[in-house]
Amino acid sequence: MTDLITRPRRLRQSAALRALFEETTLSLNDLVLPDLC
Repeated sequence: MTDLITRPRRLRQSAALRALFEETTLSLNDLVLPDLC
């Protein structure tokens, strides 16, 4: 459980790496419904 307390900060140094790992938002338009007909 101590692993969860310390968080690696090396990924936060570069703006490019932060952009890769930042949270993404998902909307209904992003989902694809299967065509079963």
